[in-house]
Amino acid sequence: MSVVPSSRRKSFIPQPSIPKLMCELTVVKPDGTVLAEDVVYIAVNGDAIELRSILGDVTTVHGRISEIDITNEKATIQG
Repeated sequence: MSVVPSSRRKSFIPQPSIPKLMCELTVVKPDGTVLAEDVVYIAVNGDAIELRSILGDVTTVHGRISEIDITNEKATIQG
């Protein structure tokens, strides 16, 4: 193990933390009808899809997920 003289040690400079951005989805039908907003959790059980919002509101819909677009914060459910 080598020892670095204190004059050559890099001092610790705390970096500002970068906040994580939350991706909340708007869940829609293919025709644009909104099924749920601010969704942060999606669970699939057969054809039943549970959508849970950031506030804990739960919506259950039937169909299948056809698209999840994180960039545009949208999920589409057919059926």
